[in-house]
Amino acid sequence: MIEWIIDQQLLLSVSLILLIASEHFLTKKISAKLAYALWLLVPLILVGNSIPQQWATLPAEVISRYVVNINPVSKHYDIDWFFLVWVSGACLILTFVSIQYIRLYLSINKEVRNGNSVCYYSRLISSPIVFGFLAPKVLLPTNFHQLFSEQQQQLIIEHEKNAY
Repeated sequence: MIEWIIDQQLLLSVSLILLIASEHFLTKKISAKLAYALWLLVPLILVGNSIPQQWATLPAEVISRYVVNINPVSKHYDIDWFFLVWVSGACLILTFVSIQYIRLYLSINKEVRNGNSVCYYSRLISSPIVFGFLAPKVLLPTNFHQLFSEQQQQLIIEHEKNAY
């Protein structure tokens, strides 16, 4: 277990150092959208490194199942309970994140034009965010105009627009 934690920390540290260095040195050469997309590598690397060993390698007996034999052989497969718990946890997290994403998507209610930018409002957020993968939108809380002055509002919207 300790080795697994150390392996995760080493891989995570190396990937974060590479991402931070590439963001620092390549920001002017790549778009902000691509720089943010590169951060998706962190969870993908961690999930890829956490995949159970039986998925990562192809056991030799898998190939033998395609060999035609006169005497049929039936194999009994044992249930790997740790793998089952891991898959269940991953499915629960994916379900929770998907439900939250759908709730936030359904709460978007009003389009407002602030200068030459389009913003949307949602009652579920407490601070301005950029929302969406394929078509990102600037989401503002419903009390945005009460929370911030006119100058702060313009700066916040400009900042969020530059994020995508």
